Amino acid sequence: PEYIALLVSCLTASISLDKSGRIVAGETVIITAAAGGTGNIAVLWAKAAECHVKGTCSPPEKENLLKEHGCDRVINYKTENMDEVLTKEY
Repeated sequence: PEYIALLVSCLTASISLDKSGRIVAGETVIITAAAGGTGNIAVLWAKAAECHVKGTCSPPEKENLLKEHGCDRVINYKTENMDEVLTKEY
C-alpha cells in the first residue's frame, strides 16, 4: 500500500549512497532533485552519515525545505549556473 513508495525511495537512496557511492563522513555529496521523494531521503541519509551535502532544486519554497533538512548548500538550478557554482565553490 502507501508505504511501498517510501520503501522504494529509501532503498534507492541507500543503494546510491552506501553501495554505489560508498560515502564516508566528511565527504561532499551532491544530490540532484534533492527536494523530491528519493532526493529528500538521500539528503537526510547523507547528513546522518556526517557528509557535507549540496542539493539541487528549483522552486524557492523547496530551497527552504532543503535548508530545514540540513543541506549545507542549496543550488537553485533555475537561478544559478550549477557548473559555475561548483567550479567556484568546490
